Amino acid sequence: MTDRKQLIYRRGRLQLPRDIADWAAPELAEWLSMLSVEERVQAFRALPFNRGAIGYLAMAPAERAVLLGALNSDNRRRLVGLSGNDLLVDALKHADEATRELILSDLPESRRTAVEGALKAQMASAAAVSARESRPRWRAALARVMARRGGRRREPVS
Repeated sequence: MTDRKQLIYRRGRLQLPRDIADWAAPELAEWLSMLSVEERVQAFRALPFNRGAIGYLAMAPAERAVLLGALNSDNRRRLVGLSGNDLLVDALKHADEATRELILSDLPESRRTAVEGALKAQMASAAAVSARESRPRWRAALARVMARRGGRRREPVS
């Protein structure tokens, strides 16, 4: 018995599994994530839009960003329209700069400012957390050294 999520090719083209219309969202997202970017776009276009959108919404944010960047503008606009701002911001955090600009250019002006503001706020807070974590803890290290020494002075040996 073969795995139903196995990739099947006929004449060099990816074939959709027969029962893909019955798959749950996580299964569909997992199957789409197994594909290369070009095949993912082909599979997304071959699926009925509602099934492709269900798979897209269940994908990890990095995978959503890759798919959005590879789709044509019509499909990208439709998916961006279905995505809430928080879902879109999560995907944009994982996108490269060119993909981010491409996706933001498809948004209406009112929604673009809201998404850009939320994206900048999340990126700034993530940068602040990483800066705080990378800061040297020299005071704590000095306190540990002093505690190990017991605070006593060492007399020079003559």
